[in-house]
Amino acid sequence: MADYTVKGTQNAYSSDANKNLNSYRASGIPNINTDGKKLAVTSTNVSVYSNGARVGFIQSFAPTEQRTITPIHELGSEGVIQMAAGNTTGGTIAITRFAVYNSSLFNALGLTRTGNFVPTNSSDFVYASTGSKDSTYQTYTNPFKCLKDQRVPLEIKCETQMPNDDGIMTETYIDCWLQSYSRTVTSQTITISQQATVSYADLI
Repeated sequence: MADYTVKGTQNAYSSDANKNLNSYRASGIPNINTDGKKLAVTSTNVSVYSNGARVGFIQSFAPTEQRTITPIHELGSEGVIQMAAGNTTGGTIAITRFAVYNSSLFNALGLTRTGNFVPTNSSDFVYASTGSKDSTYQTYTNPFKCLKDQRVPLEIKCETQMPNDDGIMTETYIDCWLQSYSRTVTSQTITISQQATVSYADLI
């Protein structure tokens, strides 16, 4: 069989240049050498929680952070002599979720008047459906219909299952407020997608 390898190169797995990448050094993974078990594993199993309850039917969850970097100049010097990092201003999370019957994105995030899921038999939850056969904790009958109804911040948590049962990596976004909301209804699909942008103060 003809050898089509470019002269002087090796395949990616055995190449010395790929045995200790920046990604490996940053995560503490040792050189892979010939051990395939040391290859990096992508993060795929993610669960999202809002105020302690899991949010279902989420299609995308995209956190974004940014801050201002100011170039510093000085008289008598050409160009930038140093970059100064400004203060962080929190971040945003873009969420896309399928709507299901009796459950809007507001309900799924647990947007009750207190910001918590409330038992249906509680006097504090006057909008509860007392005859439902669903779980004791419900929010789909609450009156939230627009952004102005949110008066209590959310706490959103993202859990990523580590490989080989090595535990769960948890990221908690605190002081979350809905910044924007939209929903899309099209004739080509039987699902309604809802989009929201959530602003958060900090990530712990």
